[in-house]
Amino acid sequence: MSGERGLIVKVAVSDIPYAIDQPYDYLVPQTLAENAAPGVRVTVPFGRGNRKHEGLILAKEEGEKRPGLKPLLETLDHAPILDQAEISLALWMRQRYFCTVFEAVRTILPAGILCREPADGRRITGQGSLMAELAVPLRQAMEAAERRRSSMYRDVVRFLSSAGKAACADVRYYTGATMKQLRAMEKAGMLAFTEEEPLSLPRQEREAPQTPLTLNAEQQAAFTELLSLLEDARPGAALLQGVTGSGKTLLYLRLAQEALKRGKTAIVLVPEIILTPQMMDRFAACFGDDVAMLHSSLRVAERRDQWLRLRRGEARVALGTRSAIFAPLRNVGLIVLDEEQEGSYQSEQSPRYHARDIAKYLCARNGAALL
Repeated sequence: MSGERGLIVKVAVSDIPYAIDQPYDYLVPQTLAENAAPGVRVTVPFGRGNRKHEGLILAKEEGEKRPGLKPLLETLDHAPILDQAEISLALWMRQRYFCTVFEAVRTILPAGILCREPADGRRITGQGSLMAELAVPLRQAMEAAERRRSSMYRDVVRFLSSAGKAACADVRYYTGATMKQLRAMEKAGMLAFTEEEPLSLPRQEREAPQTPLTLNAEQQAAFTELLSLLEDARPGAALLQGVTGSGKTLLYLRLAQEALKRGKTAIVLVPEIILTPQMMDRFAACFGDDVAMLHSSLRVAERRDQWLRLRRGEARVALGTRSAIFAPLRNVGLIVLDEEQEGSYQSEQSPRYHARDIAKYLCARNGAALL
């Protein structure tokens, strides 16, 4: 094999400790070469026992086929689920928050993207109000699943590590778990259940308003000053102070309009406690189908559909809670954190990111304005 060359990929491996989290080299068999690209998930043999792990290709290159180089077993995606900018973000998060690359990937992507549709044609029946979430940190839950030698338990843990909180109907649909198995995980202290109706997107027709958004004198003065941030090609930040009812939302709408006029996109974050149907309706009325909603209480399938609309460029404004900071938008021009002092912008699960930190990173990379 010495001197012989082939396609080699660097892979981030899932479910390994932070201490050994690094890119691992794997040889790409000829049968997998077409799909083996950065951002594609793969199955790889890992460790002395060559146990199957999920991985993510970070880079690929032509190189020497070194002795002992293991081959990829399978590609799991037909096309990359992360672009190069998102891979760079995951690597940055690893350094910033001392998490593994795969923990960062599961945070960046919604659960519906990471899970493949069941092959047996099953469909979710009934909305249900029973919600499930991890009751312990991810690593502790995964260790408990490993002790029970249950691949089903591992699948549930992985799903909820990405979803955060999801309807039990969604968990069962995407993992194949039964309600009896979920109850057993609750009894073991791995899961917690709550009664909560999943949020659904408004179904009414979305039409642009007939009259333009009108600012009063005080709002216009703030808008004029903030507009200079959008017009500057360099990244910039500003703090907007205003009591409840002073019209801050109107400024967000106008600034987002200006970002779109300049061929850019916008992300508007609000704390979960004040994400109301009225806020959704207001943005939908202003931007119509150009706005997509990303929120942890949406059904998984709806979250996936909204994420894909943003990825495809069908929507240019992302509105949502903390996780919406990872909206797959290109050429971001504006990021707004409403009520930035609220604690809900801080993640309690690993990686323990703050949405403000991610926003600063994105603004620096895109030359965007942060409000």
